[in-house]
Parts: sequence; C-alpha cells; structure tokens
Amino acid sequence: MPDAGDMIPLSDVAGAVKLGQVFRRTTSSYKFLWFLSILDLVASRDLQIGKALRLSMPEIVALMIAKAWVPTQRFRLNFGHWDKMTQRIEELKSLKIVRLDAADDEHSVIRALNSLKSDQKAKYLEEIYKPLTRYVPQHFLSPWSGSAEKDDANWSPYRRVGHSDEIEISYPWAQYLQENYQVLKGFALWKFAGYLEDRNTNVPGLNQRLEFTGARGSLSVPTEFWRSYLINGKVKTDIYGEPIVESDGSFSFHLDHFLPWHFVMHDQIWNLSPVNSNLNSSKSDRIPQVDQFIRQFALQQQKLLHFHLQREQQEKTEEYFYAQYENFFGCEVSVLTEMPETSLITLFSDRFQPMERTALNMGFERWDRVMATASIGN
Repeated sequence: MPDAGDMIPLSDVAGAVKLGQVFRRTTSSYKFLWFLSILDLVASRDLQIGKALRLSMPEIVALMIAKAWVPTQRFRLNFGHWDKMTQRIEELKSLKIVRLDAADDEHSVIRALNSLKSDQKAKYLEEIYKPLTRYVPQHFLSPWSGSAEKDDANWSPYRRVGHSDEIEISYPWAQYLQENYQVLKGFALWKFAGYLEDRNTNVPGLNQRLEFTGARGSLSVPTEFWRSYLINGKVKTDIYGEPIVESDGSFSFHLDHFLPWHFVMHDQIWNLSPVNSNLNSSKSDRIPQVDQFIRQFALQQQKLLHFHLQREQQEKTEEYFYAQYENFFGCEVSVLTEMPETSLITLFSDRFQPMERTALNMGFERWDRVMATASIGN
C-alpha cells in the first residue's frame, strides 16, 4: 500500500505536503466529510486571480450531512459507535424538521436543509450545526499547527474569518485544490474507505456506497440470457411459485436481485432471478429467507447454465456470465451443471447465507413472502 504522502500532488504551496497527514489516527468520519465537502465547493467556484475564496460553513456542514446520509441511511454503513456525524444525523431525524427518506441522494438532502423554515432552522443550527463546527474546522488543521510558518496565509488550507461562519482559502490553495480536484478526492475517498472497512467487515462494494449517483446499469442483456432459457425450458413460475407467463403464453417477468442491489451493488448473473413483476415490487430491497428458497434458486441457476452450455454456438455474453459464476463459486460452470443436488445446495448456501447475515446486521429488512403473495392475490 502506498504511503499517503505519495498520493498528494506536488505543489508550490508549501503546506500542501501536510495533507498526507490529515487522516492519520482518525477516529471519526467528520474529517473526511469536511474535506470532501470543501473540495466539491471549491471545484464549483470561479476563482479570481490573486483573490482568496470564502466558503460558508453552514454550506459545508449541509454538504457533510448530505454526504453522510447516503452511506448511512441508504446503504446502512456503520461509521463507528462514537461517530459524531452519525450522532448528528440521528439527531436530525429525531427533530423531525426535515422530510427525508433513506433513499434520498445528496441533492435531495441539500434541498431539504435549504428549505428549513425559521423555527426549524433555529433547531437545526443549535442541535446539528453548532456541535459540528465547534471542533471540526480546528481539528482538521492540526497537521499545520505548531509550525513557524503557521502565520503565513498560504501555509494551511484555510483560516476561519474572525468569529464569523466563514472560512477563507488563499488563492494559491484554492487553485491547488481545483487543479488537483480528482486526485485529492480520490485520496480522501481511499482513506475514508479504509476507515470504513475496519467498521464494516464483509460489506461488498464499499467504495460505491460512499458516493452514489443513482445510476444503475441496464439489465437488458442478462434478461435476454434468462428469457431464451425460460422459453425453451417452458418455465411457468418463478422460484417463489408465482406465474411469469401471461394467459396468451407470453413471458412477463422482472429480473430480480435475489439479495438486493443496494446490498451487493452489482448486477452479476449469479444473483439474478426472473420473478413475477408484482412480487418483485413487493420484495424491493428486502432480504429473502435464504434457507427457505436456496434450493429452488440453486436448481434454477443450474438449469440456466446447463441450457446455455448445450447450445452449439457460444457467444461472448455467455463467456462473460460464465466468468461471473466461476469467480463467485470457485469452480468451472461445467462442474456446476453436473453437481449433485445436495452438493449444489450446500455450495449456494455457503455463499449466500453469510451475505444474508451481513445484510440483516446492516439493517436491511426481512422480506415476508407470505404477505407479499397475499397482496398479489388481492
């Protein structure tokens, strides 16, 4: 692993080298979120040559909350038991002054905070904003303190403007942050991911959970991979026993993530299964009872693979999906297709049950298939 200092871009700004020390022995998420928020704001500003840039601390803090909202609320990442940002977000939720949902993105959170009415804003400033700004701005600058150069305006990244709610970034520093925005952001996210790995063991796709854009890949290719098997295999129901064939004989289904996308953060074929469209909507981001459905799921996947391996002409899409199976299960697809039922179910259980436990521990809800089926009937 490279030394943190090796990842900091070289600069004529003497104090820039100190950035490599910012996240050493970090015990709370606020430094990462503070720096990432400042980076985004500086990148969005037009600089005037030679003129310092001022940023509003309420604006920085609002962006910090928005950046923490996605990984903690949408993806249920644990920032640590004593984490200050997590405490502030829980406090914000308990105040009930903003209407936010776990699925909201950064922009939605910012809009909600900017739309606070005067009485709501007073509560927010007292309970959320002030506790965060009491220590964060000063603690972040600790690598630059105690130096003979500390009185130089260009030495540290910013200084607080008197007793106001603003920080001032000298022109050389602002220019440096803008010009090296992508590299510095990558550095901060890399360090943040390392911080979170210690607190979220066995969580897949952790880096993707830090900055979620809302964009998801198309399922058109895996859907066709499944459709050809369903048609030729004359499959009538999904693994939950619900119909996927219309009265006219046409297939109607959604390709469902057996373990929800917001947990696995990918569309790999071994986690996908065609299900009744209404049932898929009911299941959403909930976790199925793996031991209850793993037999049907494993056998369905085995039949899918067997069908495609028997085809005379193999295409690149088949090879791409085969590689996903082989990487996940640790054996060739030809072995999977010939595996006895008992061994197959054991293999699938060994892979999926630990992931099921992790998802439930992260706060994903259990899916009640009986209630879901009843709602379809209604």
